[in-house]
Amino acid sequence: MQVVATWSGGHADLLRQAFRMTNESFAAHLGVHARTVANWRGNLDVIPRPAIQDILDAALERAPDRVKAQFALRSAKRRPAIGTLVMWNHLRRQLTPQVTWTLKVLNFLSQ
Repeated sequence: MQVVATWSGGHADLLRQAFRMTNESFAAHLGVHARTVANWRGNLDVIPRPAIQDILDAALERAPDRVKAQFALRSAKRRPAIGTLVMWNHLRRQLTPQVTWTLKVLNFLSQ
């Protein structure tokens, strides 16, 4: 069984896609607001509250085998992108403005 150590908006959206649900139907399935699901789609690096983490764990655990297989496949394809995005945004918040500016300049110059 696949386990997600810490759910992000990106992981939650992958689960929604694996269920083949709309924002509204996935929100109803989880018992959360549709705008919460929409927020996950727009902010892949957001980390849901612990209570929502538990809800997502339970949804994955109770999901049919087809959904679990779809989630595993989609996660394997997108894992590096989501992990990199989460790590970058976490580091970016901790860096000083000068270092952030320097990184942006270096990133721009390397393109």
